[in-house]
Amino acid sequence: MPLALDAEASFSLDGDVAELMEQPPAVRGFWTDDELLEVAHLASVPTLKKLAATLWINPGYVPIAGGGRRRAWPFRETARAVVAARLSQASGLAVIGVATLLQSLPTDWIDAVLETKGWIEFADQADARPPSDEPPGRICVVDLREVWRELSRDVFELRVEGLVIVGADMRAPLSKHPRQVRTFDELVGYEAAVLVLNAAMVARPFLYAVASERRSVRGYPQR
Repeated sequence: MPLALDAEASFSLDGDVAELMEQPPAVRGFWTDDELLEVAHLASVPTLKKLAATLWINPGYVPIAGGGRRRAWPFRETARAVVAARLSQASGLAVIGVATLLQSLPTDWIDAVLETKGWIEFADQADARPPSDEPPGRICVVDLREVWRELSRDVFELRVEGLVIVGADMRAPLSKHPRQVRTFDELVGYEAAVLVLNAAMVARPFLYAVASERRSVRGYPQR
């Protein structure tokens, strides 16, 4: 039977986990370093550690035989890693820079975009349905100097001014005018270059796959 998926950033598990490690990560409820690298298509453990250094993702830990512990990435953190990696792959921006950019956005906004709690309900409740609509989850990078987040459909708020990109590194200072709002058409129509990152869209395939696998193990109907 699958363990409960953890919607929070922290994760811990006491006792022997040897039997759990024989289960797929979606069933056991956490991902090892190698499993996270595979699902997110990240290059290496050093890259994963650099991603964690941005504080965009935070590992939990589980004990290992003979003493000690190993990193164990819960559902929410794995989803966040997948989003950073896929936005990096789609945009050409370095994954560490993308994580820094994402980390500059409000946590409650990111959680609403990923909808992890809704996906957990769908995964573990027989009569639940997947979150029906893709939430407003676009991020507009304007002229590589401003970052706007989508508040509601086609309405964006200025979040970062003075964005600095140097190689793989990025600095994203918060705007001193955070209440400034524009529509999507205004951003696209009046600026020289707009890069659109859709966090909600890149997250959904992973979230749906995990939930569907858990529903299958439980014998719940697929939806």
